[in-house]
Amino acid sequence: MRGIDRVLAGDFAAAFAATRPPGHHAATRQPMGFCLVNHLAVGALHALETGGIERLAVVDFDVHPGNGTHAILGHDRRVLEVGMHQQGLWPAAETVGPASVALPRGSEGRVLRRAWQRHCRPALVDFRPGLVLVSAGFDAHRDDPLGGLGWRDADYGWLGEQLAGLGVPLVAVLEGGYEPAALGCAVPAFLAGLDASRDRGGGS
Repeated sequence: MRGIDRVLAGDFAAAFAATRPPGHHAATRQPMGFCLVNHLAVGALHALETGGIERLAVVDFDVHPGNGTHAILGHDRRVLEVGMHQQGLWPAAETVGPASVALPRGSEGRVLRRAWQRHCRPALVDFRPGLVLVSAGFDAHRDDPLGGLGWRDADYGWLGEQLAGLGVPLVAVLEGGYEPAALGCAVPAFLAGLDASRDRGGGS
């Protein structure tokens, strides 16, 4: 919430919350998976109620779909949900928004990039959000034991660049990522990509 307040005030172009445990499976009254509180959904409702914005977008890239976020925000016309996750993993794909893309097991960076360019980015541009909130999951990394995707550090850096390039205030929240060495490389790569937000004239 503090990060959202700061980026909407123009103090920073982007913020990152290194939260643990993750949150995107938790619903209003139901913890699920490793998730107790849905940090991103709390932030989204805070932004819509106090931030002076008409609409916001949720971008969820994680090997698992963000079903809890969808349960809380999926009915709200002010919110667009987009994302990428692994096909066939728990929870069921129908528990996320229709703009989310399910990627086949083993998908590497070129598949991620194609999905982003063909589906995610156009939806975001058309929606024109006043804020982008990111459920940033790193369990799609090729070295993570919980998933079966093949993303590399450079892919996360590219995602950060793409998000910064939207030119919209942004707050990212840490979701999945369970191999410490992979997490320790992929998160800095993502943040370095987000640092392109400095080109918009703000800090990060």
